[in-house]
Amino acid sequence: EFEAAFADYCGAKHCVSINGAGTGLDMAMMCLDLEPGDEVIVPAINFKAAALSVIGQGGKVVWCEVDPRTFQADPEDVERRITPNTRAIYPVHMNGMAAPIDDYLEIAERHPHPKHGPLKVIGDGARSCGAGYKGQKIGSRAWMTVFSFHTQKLMTTLGEGGAVVTSDDEAVARLRAIRQFGSGNYWGTNYKMTKVQAAVGMVQLGRLEQMLEERRQVAHERTEMLQGIPEITLPYVPEECWHTYYLYTCLVPPEWAGEKRDRLIQTQVPPGPNRRPEPAAVGGAWQAALLCQHPSEDVAGRERVHLRGAVGNGGADPGGIERRMADAGARHQGPPTLGGALRVVPRSGLLARRTVVSPAHVGLEARPTR
Repeated sequence: EFEAAFADYCGAKHCVSINGAGTGLDMAMMCLDLEPGDEVIVPAINFKAAALSVIGQGGKVVWCEVDPRTFQADPEDVERRITPNTRAIYPVHMNGMAAPIDDYLEIAERHPHPKHGPLKVIGDGARSCGAGYKGQKIGSRAWMTVFSFHTQKLMTTLGEGGAVVTSDDEAVARLRAIRQFGSGNYWGTNYKMTKVQAAVGMVQLGRLEQMLEERRQVAHERTEMLQGIPEITLPYVPEECWHTYYLYTCLVPPEWAGEKRDRLIQTQVPPGPNRRPEPAAVGGAWQAALLCQHPSEDVAGRERVHLRGAVGNGGADPGGIERRMADAGARHQGPPTLGGALRVVPRSGLLARRTVVSPAHVGLEARPTR
């Protein structure tokens, strides 16, 4: 029941429920039957799971650049990196927003593999369940799309879980065989989701659109508060995309590299063994992903955002920032200490629990504790 409902939600013909997105990425690579020398194009700004799945099946990772505004795999650079050995294009739907799948599909058709035909486009949708692209959900276009239902993602199935959606009848048969010890025809093992998890998934799926709308509302409020601060580049959303804001991803200038950048990140990342600030260079600027709130009933009072001082030496006007924050129901605190730095203070009852451990960015997500 859950598989049918999730496939329908994504606009795909089939869904295979599994025990995690990392598993799904591995399964997708298994379905390619990679041979020595086969290449898979992977965006360089990424979580490591996609690249590891290629390496695990004996393939060669070919890194591509990302678009500095969207952080999605840059289609022009993808096309430049295709060789006769390329088997697949492996984009990530980054931080809640759909990648330009149609561009990759066109590239895949223009550059078929000499033996296997058009390249396969496999989407990593772990962070973007429910994201929209040209009026459809992600998962409706690519050969396969992998989703995560980990507790920190946009919907969950009791802590762990995932799914692979596809409209390819042969591919889904292979996926189901791999999930259940090979079913006598392929290598396989136990990658199944439990029935209890699937029942939770049905409830979560029924609430997903509401949760995403609440998350989007928080993001829009944050954008309204931060507009006009020249040192902070706010998230860019192409017209054809419907962003779920798994993370609210911003850029700061390259001259902030070092102490100023690190202090900005540290204001948002409480100490803990799994919380590692990891800034990275993107297109000549330094990326920092700001707190993205888990939906709750109280959207307006969920958080207070404090601008710790305005940008000094010709930066943004402190009075103007303070007035904008006051108009938005927030308050300004403290003397100028860091140009444009943000400190996000969750309400009581919300616990800042997550840092995305990616070489690409730092992210923090707050989730209800009750």
